[in-house]
Amino acid sequence: MRQEEIKYILVADSHLSGEDTDPATGEFFVMLDRIASFILRQKKDSRPALVFLGDIFELWIAVRGYENSCHERFLAWCGKYKEEFPVYFIEGNHEFFITGRYGKNFSCCTAGQIERDGVVFLHGDLINLTDWKYRSLRILLRNPFTAFLLYLFADSGGKSVAEKIRNTLKGSNLENKKYFPFSFMKERAYSLFKNDKGILIAGHFHEQHIFSSENGLQHIYTLPAWKRESGYIGCLSSDGKMTVFPWQKLPD
Repeated sequence: MRQEEIKYILVADSHLSGEDTDPATGEFFVMLDRIASFILRQKKDSRPALVFLGDIFELWIAVRGYENSCHERFLAWCGKYKEEFPVYFIEGNHEFFITGRYGKNFSCCTAGQIERDGVVFLHGDLINLTDWKYRSLRILLRNPFTAFLLYLFADSGGKSVAEKIRNTLKGSNLENKKYFPFSFMKERAYSLFKNDKGILIAGHFHEQHIFSSENGLQHIYTLPAWKRESGYIGCLSSDGKMTVFPWQKLPD
């Protein structure tokens, strides 16, 4: 794929610890600077957008008392470069209340989906319609009352309790976590585009998949998780083709 053909650069599921001393954190920000350098060399009216598909952090609760300098660094980076090229952020299932508090730091920020020119980007955690346990938990955790409680107990152990809950949930609902919902992905793509061409792109599943909806008009991509060892990112071309490769292969 020639660099002038790239329309979107995508990053998903890096699950950064949020610790500045973590080597993965350092490499992630080196990657971001390489991406910015690559995009800024393109003509301003045709620069690709950078899309974060969620779960960039292992846990990010956008409430006072639950954030750290790594979150601040990421927000500052996005706020700076959104003036130069589009920077989109979709909340993953490990990120909470980002849109309401920090939406201004991004060109577009949502807990749902972003649609641009026949392409729909989403995290993917709500694709499996049979996973009622997770869907119920999401409603319980993502509401103003929960945010208020977190704020209220921020100085009296709230952060440690949130971390314990996160660790407890890691080993729960494994039958659904290990299931890849091909049929639901196809149904979602069709519901979005019906009998028109379209592209659906998701993260969340940590694996790369490429397939089409039943009518063959919609193409569906899922991105592998970004890891320090592999460094995978995705690039979507202007003609709708997805390429996945280590970020180091972007020209510096």
